[in-house]
Amino acid sequence: MREPYKLHSQPKKEGKAMSDNDNVNTPSAEPTDTLLVAALVHAREMAQNASSLRMRNFNFFLILVGITAAAYYETKAAIFVGSIGLVVSMMFLVLDVRGREILDRAVKLLRDVEPTVWKAAALSPLPPFLSSQPLRLVSHTFVYRSLFVMSGIASLVLLIVGIAT
Repeated sequence: MREPYKLHSQPKKEGKAMSDNDNVNTPSAEPTDTLLVAALVHAREMAQNASSLRMRNFNFFLILVGITAAAYYETKAAIFVGSIGLVVSMMFLVLDVRGREILDRAVKLLRDVEPTVWKAAALSPLPPFLSSQPLRLVSHTFVYRSLFVMSGIASLVLLIVGIAT
């Protein structure tokens, strides 16, 4: 595990460490380089963790759908398996909505922090053609949620067929 970043060192006052009452951590008008680096690292890790969480949730959903399908073919218990499938689909749809919110917050934080870091490092920001979103016809969010909804509909149909028979 990485060592945490030290944002402020304890300055000494006449040979002794300053007390908590001394204004050590008073905010300044411009953030320090260490603070900027820490904010950038935090924002990047937050975005990576959020996207990793969404992918793990989706992978786990696929595993549960496979188990549910196998359970139906083994038992033919349409009502039970349809109910379980419907609950699993709705649960993962809600988890994906929450995961996307976390990812959007992380990306917003990155967009807010990066220009400040570039300015502090005396770098010019990325040209518009590099910083803009690429044209994409289908997003991960669309694919994930489509599969959650289709699985939910299939489970609902299975539940209705089980009740009808």
